[in-house]
Amino acid sequence: PTDWQPGLHRLDVEAQDAAGNKATRRLFLNCAPGVVHKRWLVQGGVEIDGKPQFLLGMYGVLTADLPEMAKAGYDFVHNYTWDGAGSNESALEYLDECGKLDLQAFIGFDRQKLQTLDEDFVAERVGALCRHPALLAWYLFDEPDLPHQYVPPDQLRRLYRLIKTLDPMHPVIVTVAQPNMMPLYHDSYDVYWSMDYSTPANNVQNFERHREALRPEVPLMSIVHCYDRNQQGGGTGAKLDPEKFQPGPAMLRACAFMAVAHNSSGLCWWWWGQGSNTYLTVAHAPKAWEALKETARQLKELRPVLEAQAPARMWVEHPADGIEIHLWEKKLPDRTVIVAVNRDNKPCDLSFASPAFAGKAQAGALFENRTAALTDGKLHDRFEPLAVHVYEVR
Repeated sequence: PTDWQPGLHRLDVEAQDAAGNKATRRLFLNCAPGVVHKRWLVQGGVEIDGKPQFLLGMYGVLTADLPEMAKAGYDFVHNYTWDGAGSNESALEYLDECGKLDLQAFIGFDRQKLQTLDEDFVAERVGALCRHPALLAWYLFDEPDLPHQYVPPDQLRRLYRLIKTLDPMHPVIVTVAQPNMMPLYHDSYDVYWSMDYSTPANNVQNFERHREALRPEVPLMSIVHCYDRNQQGGGTGAKLDPEKFQPGPAMLRACAFMAVAHNSSGLCWWWWGQGSNTYLTVAHAPKAWEALKETARQLKELRPVLEAQAPARMWVEHPADGIEIHLWEKKLPDRTVIVAVNRDNKPCDLSFASPAFAGKAQAGALFENRTAALTDGKLHDRFEPLAVHVYEVR
């Protein structure tokens, strides 16, 4: 109705039959005019108001660190405050600060409230935040399969349906910790995020295992890591050494581009640290952060290619025993772009063919200020350990 105030409305319904039996039910109605539709795509990222956007995100970002994220070229952020007891008012303040910097955020729900199926709480949060332009998506649950915070799949699906009924304009995200449990949570999300926190070889195996378990129409995005799993603080008194930070620059870049080479629809990193020293993160490793910012810059430069709704060809070359080069190719009206990633920490030489090479003498190597020779329809190039080459043929 046109005279309704924007926001959540509750309707308590009581029904009684001829025998005097009574039943009551609370219904939730949400008035949210003018909200921009954001829909996760199978490829190309998020469609916002009809336009695909390949977005880059970061977990665990405090308000004070939002300017650094914006400066580095990130598009969306997250803060664990609202996966806990954080209030709707503080979430709105966070979204306000994001909006000032042209950032968006995905916002979670108090996990204890979800465990007890507190639909009033969920409805209240959705009604309070869904009209904010800086809201990207709902983070329904991070690892609902773990015993200490377990939510049964049917219960999570019920909460998902409630969110989508009240707010069909924003996508819903879920991550699952145990691969064997992941299929049980189908139909509780619009996009699934694969937690790929290892080497390119392990990451791609994990990512593709999730893809195989998903229905074809469900988007899949990779979360890669930017913290040192071997350098933990957390009150242990351990001395953290930024100079020894791992993953190093080559690994950070290879992990990101390997996700791209397997059609990750957007990309996110875990995590900035949210002010803690549980792990050494790029927030306190300047060289690693500079390397990651350069990777983000390159991905942003490729956005017109990544966002284009054209089919991508993916394949794997085996130039030597135990070495794989993973390739992704997309043909656009004015050019063809090929991403090639050395999965392994070993060097190799590679020759490979593409229909795009027909009649061409060379391909540009983007971000390297050089060209690669084309001979008899094949490209020949050297791949150092974990190397990434991005070729452009016009």
